[in-house]
Amino acid sequence: MIFNFDVRSKKITDIRFHRQPFLKASTTCDQTFETMKIWILILVASLALSGCRDSRPDADVARRQFEAIYPEAQISEIKITEDEVVARVFLFRYKNKSSGQERQLSIQYLKTEEGDWVPQPAPPEILP
Repeated sequence: MIFNFDVRSKKITDIRFHRQPFLKASTTCDQTFETMKIWILILVASLALSGCRDSRPDADVARRQFEAIYPEAQISEIKITEDEVVARVFLFRYKNKSSGQERQLSIQYLKTEEGDWVPQPAPPEILP
């Protein structure tokens, strides 16, 4: 930075920036600050959305677990009969592959203190 100082008036009369490094640095800082504001906004939005995510089991999760427990059953329909914040009940209509009988079974999922969703009470070991 180059400037002229008038001794009599005790004022700076002329200021010139040599290659203007200060202005360039100032512009870079402004751009960095704007970028930082955008990243903070993205972070806040993603945290807000992740807090609103519904972690309850859906019909696909219930279907996979039912099929893993009862491989001899063929599911024809799944309905959510009760839907609450800490509980979700699924009604399974199924056909027993060996006997051909159609039946239904209701399984309730409850949220544990750890935040996991588990069938409670435990489903029967053998299909009714």
